[in-house]
Amino acid sequence: MSFISESFISKSFISESSSLESLQQAADRGDWAAVSDGLLELDPSSHGAEILAWSLQVLTQGDFADSWQVAKVLPKLGDLAIQPLLDLLQNTELEAATHWCVGRILGESSSALVVAGVIEQLSQNPPAELAEILVRVLTDMGSPAIQQLNQLLAIPHQRKSAVLALGHIRHSQTIEPLIAVLNDPDAEIRRVAIEALGSFHDVRVPPVLITALTDLDSKVRRVAVMGLGMRPDLATAMQLVDRLTPLLQDLYPGVYLATAAALGRMGNEAAAIALGNCYQKETCPPDLQRQIVYAWGSIDLPITLPYLRQVLWTSNNETAVVAIRSLNQLKNQQPAVAKLLAEYIQHPAANNSPRLRQELTAVLGNMPDLLGVEGIVRLLADPDERVRWQAIYWLQQGGSPVVEKLQQLVQTPTTASGLLTGIQRCLDHWQSASQ
Repeated sequence: MSFISESFISKSFISESSSLESLQQAADRGDWAAVSDGLLELDPSSHGAEILAWSLQVLTQGDFADSWQVAKVLPKLGDLAIQPLLDLLQNTELEAATHWCVGRILGESSSALVVAGVIEQLSQNPPAELAEILVRVLTDMGSPAIQQLNQLLAIPHQRKSAVLALGHIRHSQTIEPLIAVLNDPDAEIRRVAIEALGSFHDVRVPPVLITALTDLDSKVRRVAVMGLGMRPDLATAMQLVDRLTPLLQDLYPGVYLATAAALGRMGNEAAAIALGNCYQKETCPPDLQRQIVYAWGSIDLPITLPYLRQVLWTSNNETAVVAIRSLNQLKNQQPAVAKLLAEYIQHPAANNSPRLRQELTAVLGNMPDLLGVEGIVRLLADPDERVRWQAIYWLQQGGSPVVEKLQQLVQTPTTASGLLTGIQRCLDHWQSASQ
């Protein structure tokens, strides 16, 4: 019996030695498919170091299929493989597919070493692609990662990194831990927590965002404003317009600009009026005025038109261009917008900038049902050649219905002589182009 056992052990040793030698030979000739297949047959408890070394080679030099085979082996090595895999994630020379595969392997672990390593890399502000993979690792780990991160919150020198990691995980289990740090003396911790909380549609979140509107740190106020700006569904119930409006007077541009954008997203009359009251103040900064004009483009209601009309008639060219783009967003007001722009084309304020008139032409040209034709026709006689050709281009996009419309204008006794000249020029151009 003893002889049989010793003989069996000897043969097993020879067999394993032969397998290791075969794997080394396959690795030497770059046959990573053979290496990945052979690794499945080795005992991790006996050959952990060899499996790790060859697996890393397969990950960095093999194709995706080979790497996927290795992904079945490495989790069996436990903590032995974690740091080398974390190091691979920081190797910028590797392909994205390799990083993705490494991330999936790490995500199957429940080790605290993975959480610690991922937190360390996230705290170094990695590139967006790597950050996405690191967050995916924590997300794949699920509750174990969140639980370990919660424990780190109690450690002062780890709290900031833990909050950063929790902030990247969009999981409802992170809401309470993030709320728990909102009184932290470190403003960056509060900012990360508020920014993360703003992505949740959860009843616990809006009240803490409202409280953060009065935070002493401007960056915290800014992300609180942005978070509330994503909840127009709560505009009435939580009186968000009234709560946000005072921050239009904030001393910090990041806050007041975010507030104007958030009020625009509320999409109601109260928000339009609040923006209008601020715009008309002599103390309103130029950058805030432009942001307010942008914001009006999100409020697709009739009340918005008089405000944007005032901007067109009284502002410089740069702000007027913003107003034209905002008017283009008012899809429910297009007949009124077309009439307003056709009127504006004849106003002296529109004569100062060819770029502005080109913008006008594009907006009118994109309108349905020939609404913008009459306005574009007025630009056929523009003193700037680029504007004239752009007007012709947009009219051509309308095809035969536009031709019929132009012919109707020619035959209408009330059509002004200046319009007739431009229309005839356009029709002549089309006729010569078709010959």
